[in-house]
Amino acid sequence: MKKNIVNYRTIIRACLVVSFCFMAHIQANRIVGFFFEPYPGDAVQAEKLSNKLQKPGHVAKCMLQGYACYSQVAGIISTYGGYLAHSDVYGYTSFPKKQANNKLTVVITPIITPVYMLANTIHHFQIEQPNPAASYLMEQKTDKETKLLFWEVTEIPNPKNNFIPIESLVIIANPKDIFIPTGITLAQNAANMLLPNIYVKKGAQTTKHALYMLNLTQLFGPVNKLNQKKKKRLTTLVN
Repeated sequence: MKKNIVNYRTIIRACLVVSFCFMAHIQANRIVGFFFEPYPGDAVQAEKLSNKLQKPGHVAKCMLQGYACYSQVAGIISTYGGYLAHSDVYGYTSFPKKQANNKLTVVITPIITPVYMLANTIHHFQIEQPNPAASYLMEQKTDKETKLLFWEVTEIPNPKNNFIPIESLVIIANPKDIFIPTGITLAQNAANMLLPNIYVKKGAQTTKHALYMLNLTQLFGPVNKLNQKKKKRLTTLVN
C-alpha cells in the first residue's frame, strides 16, 4: 500500500512539473494600441461661431455646439504590419506588435495604392498623389535624470517616392481631420506599445474612407496553412 502511495505522489509531482512548464511557455501576443479622441478645440470653435450670429439664442448655440463637438472616433481604418483594423466605439485600435524597437512612423493619408510583388502579394503601399499626406515619428525614450519613459513625437517629411514601409502605421483619413500633438508625452513601462492619443476633428469622412478600403480588404486576408504529413514529422506550409 505504501508503495502505491509513493507511486501516486510521484505521478502527481510529475504532472505538476509538466503543467508548470507548459504554463511558463504560454505567452500573450504583444500589441500596438492607441486611442482616437475627440478634438478638444471643437467646443471652442462652436462658442466662436455662436457669438458671431446676430441673434444666436439658446437653441442656435446648442445646435452649433452639438454639431461642432460631435467627433467620429469609431470606424476609422488603419493598417500596420500587414494587418487592417478599425477603431471601436471608444476609439481604440490595436494590432499585433511586429517590431522589436519602440519607434514607429505614422502616415495619415486618405488613399493608398498597393504595389504588387507576386499575384496578391504586396511589396509595399504608396501615397496616391495628389492626395494630401502627413507623417510623424513616434519614438519612446528614457529621461536620464528621472528614468521616466516618454514618447517624443515629431512631424517628419513624407516618405521619399511616396514609399510607405510595411511596418509603418497608416491612418486612412485626411490629414486636416487628424491632429497628432508633437512634443513629449509620458509613456507606460510595458511590453505592449501604447501610443499617445490621436485626435479626430469634426467632419472626418469615416464612411467614405471605409468604403474605399473595401476595395483592398482582399489583400489583408488571413494566411491559409496546410499540414503535410511525412514519415517522422508534420510540416506546416503557408498557402
